[in-house]
Amino acid sequence: GMQEYAALLDRADAGVYVLDAQSRELLYANARMAELCGKADYMGRACYRWISGLDKPCPWCTVPAMKDGFAHREVCYAPPLDRWFRVECRAMTWFERPAVAVYMIDVTEQEKNRRSLELDKKSLETIVNNLPVGVGVCEIRDGKARALVINRGLRELTGADADAFERADG
Repeated sequence: GMQEYAALLDRADAGVYVLDAQSRELLYANARMAELCGKADYMGRACYRWISGLDKPCPWCTVPAMKDGFAHREVCYAPPLDRWFRVECRAMTWFERPAVAVYMIDVTEQEKNRRSLELDKKSLETIVNNLPVGVGVCEIRDGKARALVINRGLRELTGADADAFERADG
């Protein structure tokens, strides 16, 4: 019964919760979800009230995006939790009730690292583009060199326009 499901799901690294498909009333939340929300008492509460303290469904909710009983978001920011999640929603039946199971995997550190690398790449482009000499920055992946940044000086030196260089982003 319910205890066996709870014991199984409480061992998951993902935050898992199940809500009534119509009312959004929480039918279940695992230990990780309670830890993320900082509270355990979910029974009979709407998911948006329990998770986010809101009076209506969260604007970033993945449930409305479901098609054919499924939705997936690679990265979704939840402001009240100040965390980034990979979210998956699946239609299901929970003890004879139409329901939705939501799986939330915390990807906050990966997302912060990705955003930091994007800023680093922009900084690199700015520095390289402002050098008074011809410079290109390449990445070598799978034995192939690909241009990441080619500045104006190098384009003028080689007589090639920007499109002549293979770009990593296109």
